[in-house]
Amino acid sequence: MEKFNSNLSIGIINTVLFLVFLSIITTLAHTIMLHRGLPIEHIEKRSIDNIQQQVGIFLPISSEELSKIDHKYNITDLTCNSISDIQDNILVIKQNRGMLSSKNLKIQLDTTIKSKLLYNIKNAADINTPGICIVTKSNTKDIKKIIQGCTDFTILYPILKNNNLSLACKYIEFCDDVSKYCFTKKDFQEILKKKVIDSQDPDKTIYQVIAEYLLSMCPIEKFYSNEDHWYSSEIGKMALSFFNIFGTKDILGENGLCSHLKDETLECKALCIESYILYSVTPQHDPVSERKVLSMIQNIYFQRSCDINSYDNLYENRYVNRRGENIADLIRHRIKHNRLYKYICAIASYSSLDSNGDFHNPTDMFIDKLLHLENCADAYNIVHYILIDDPTIIRNREYYTNPEINDILQELLGDSQFYSDSSLISAAKNYIMEQCRPHIKLYCEREYLIEIGNVEKVIISPPVRANIKNLSNVESHNNSECSFQIQ
Repeated sequence: MEKFNSNLSIGIINTVLFLVFLSIITTLAHTIMLHRGLPIEHIEKRSIDNIQQQVGIFLPISSEELSKIDHKYNITDLTCNSISDIQDNILVIKQNRGMLSSKNLKIQLDTTIKSKLLYNIKNAADINTPGICIVTKSNTKDIKKIIQGCTDFTILYPILKNNNLSLACKYIEFCDDVSKYCFTKKDFQEILKKKVIDSQDPDKTIYQVIAEYLLSMCPIEKFYSNEDHWYSSEIGKMALSFFNIFGTKDILGENGLCSHLKDETLECKALCIESYILYSVTPQHDPVSERKVLSMIQNIYFQRSCDINSYDNLYENRYVNRRGENIADLIRHRIKHNRLYKYICAIASYSSLDSNGDFHNPTDMFIDKLLHLENCADAYNIVHYILIDDPTIIRNREYYTNPEINDILQELLGDSQFYSDSSLISAAKNYIMEQCRPHIKLYCEREYLIEIGNVEKVIISPPVRANIKNLSNVESHNNSECSFQIQ
C-alpha cells in the first residue's frame, strides 16, 4: 500500500512538473511571439528623445475610435483603405496576441482634422490631438527635398508594406512657360474641356474654339491641290499637330463641333485631316507646331475660359501663386487694405440675395462668407441705400450726400452720372474680376508616392491638452476623395 501511495505521489509530482514545464514553455513561447510586430507607445508614459533622422506621419483619430486599440499588443500589419463616394478612410490594424488569435481592428480616421508629416520629433507630447503617429527612421533632408516647393502638398493616405511606410500624396503643379512645359497630353486634354465665355453657346469648350479656328484658317482649295498641300503651310501644320495629339472625335462626333455649326466645309476639312493622320506614311511629329498649339491652348485658356474670366467661377477658389494662396486670400487681403472693397464685394454679391437672406449664386455666397470672416458684413447696410431692388429705375448720383457712397460710385462708375441696380452690380462684379484675373494661374494636380522608410514605432496620442507647442510639420490642405481632411 505504501509502495502504491509512493508511486502515486511520484506520478502526481511528475504530472505537476510536466504541467509546470509545459506552462513555462507555453508562456515563454507566448512571450516571444508577443514581441513580433511594432510596439505601441503612449506619450503620457514616455517621451521620445530627439532623433535627427526621424520622420513620422500623424493620423488623426477620435478618442472613441482610439480606445479600440489595446496598447499591450504589438501591431503586425497596418493598412489604410480609402472608401470612395463617402470620402472616408479606414485604418485596418492587426495586433499580435502571441499564441492567441490576432486581433483585427477597423479604425475610422478623423476626416475633420489635418494629417501631418512630422520632422525631427523632439517630444511626442508636442502632438496635441488624439491619433496615431507612425515614426520611421529615414533621411529628413531627402524627404524635405522631395516636397520642397510643392504647392498645397497633401497627404492622401499611408501605405505600410513589409514594415516600410509610403505616403500617397498630391500637390499642385503650375504651367508658367509652355516652352518648358511639364504638362502631359492628359493635362492638356482636361484644359481643352474647360468652358469658354460665349453668349451664343454657354457649353462651348476651348477644344471647340481652337478646332474651329484652325479649320477655318485652312483654305479649302489647298485640300484639293496637288502642288501646294495644306499640310505644308504653318496653319496646316498646327492643325495636323492639334488633331494628331487630341483627335477629331469632338469635331465629327454626335455632339461634335460640326453638328453644332452645321458647317459642311469645316466637316470636310476635318475628314481630310483625319484621313491624312490615319493613312499617311509621312512622319507627323512636328515639335515646333506642337509648341505653337500648346501656347494657343494656354492663351485661349487665359483669354476666354470661364475659370479665369467669369465672376460666377470665382467660388472655385483657384490658386494665385506658388505659396498656395488662393482667390479667397486675395479678396480678404483687399478687404483689409482697401476701405471701399468691402462695399464693392457687398454690391457684387447682392444680386442673388433673396428676402430670406439666402444666396442663389455660389460666388455671391463665397464672397458673403469672406465678408463675414473679415467682420465686414456691415457693408450691406450702405448697399441697401444704393440699391433699391427696382431694375427699371435709373438713379442720379447727385442724390447722395454721403461722401463714402460717392467714393464707391466714383470707383465703380467713373464719370457716369446715372446708374441702375443692374449696371452698378455689373460694374462691381467687373471690378472684382479685374482685380483677380491677372493673378489666377494655370495648374493641375499631381499625385505621387513618397517612400518614407522603415517603421520604428507607433505612438498613441491622448486627447487634446492645453499649452502644447506645435511640431515642425507640413500639413495637408484641401484633400481629394481619399484624403484625411474634408473642407
